[in-house]
Amino acid sequence: MSDGQISITLTRKLAADMTSDAATKTAVLDALRRFTRDVWGKVPQEDKDANDRDKAAGVGRVLARYEAPQGDVYIISYPGTDEPITALYCSEY
Repeated sequence: MSDGQISITLTRKLAADMTSDAATKTAVLDALRRFTRDVWGKVPQEDKDANDRDKAAGVGRVLARYEAPQGDVYIISYPGTDEPITALYCSEY
């Protein structure tokens, strides 16, 4: 987005858990901060390298994985598009 804002889509379950559980909310917000700083979490090194390449080229998919109290969370984006960043439980993928 040109105004410096990012758009984020959460699954219903993740949004509900963030609303009802402060620890989950904190973990997911921390994960989103890490994601925007190119810290890819619990993915293999080859995926981290692919994320770096795709983000730099503005193509492909960037996928990261982070721990959260209710279960690990994926955060996914598609560089070079207007698609929002998506956050969901790994079990929902």
